[in-house]
Amino acid sequence: MRNPVLSRSLETSRKWRYLHRIIVVAIGTLLVTGGIWLCVQRIRQRTPLKKLPVPLNLTRLQPAVRDQILQLDAEVRASPRSVDKIGILGITYHANQSFDQALICYQLAIGLSPNDYRWPYYLAIIKEELGQEDQAIKLLNHVTQLNPGYAHGKLTSEIPPSR
Repeated sequence: MRNPVLSRSLETSRKWRYLHRIIVVAIGTLLVTGGIWLCVQRIRQRTPLKKLPVPLNLTRLQPAVRDQILQLDAEVRASPRSVDKIGILGITYHANQSFDQALICYQLAIGLSPNDYRWPYYLAIIKEELGQEDQAIKLLNHVTQLNPGYAHGKLTSEIPPSR
């Protein structure tokens, strides 16, 4: 004859072992998922850094402008997913006729914030300055799709290219 107390105790012990296994598996799954998420976040954080332009030929610039570019570049590298910082770095390159670096910054900003009309607008300005009017007009039409009330984009896209 079986002892009912011992039988209940054995049954309770089995339930606790089963519950313990479920808890261990759940915690393990959470840890693995969290680790994967952290790895993905680090990779996403580094991706814009790899694409950032390297400040080239700053010797031709005034020391104050050079310092500003280096400071903005350091800020962007510290916060590589900050669209506004990347865009401001692009505007600074653009204002100092470093078009290649500005193009990269604007393209990065567009990639990080595709619904922001500012970056395709600035990219269109550079494309026009480089003589790529067809691309500039496409970008400006895109700007007016993103923000129909943005007068600069609309007016500029309606001006025929000067050839």
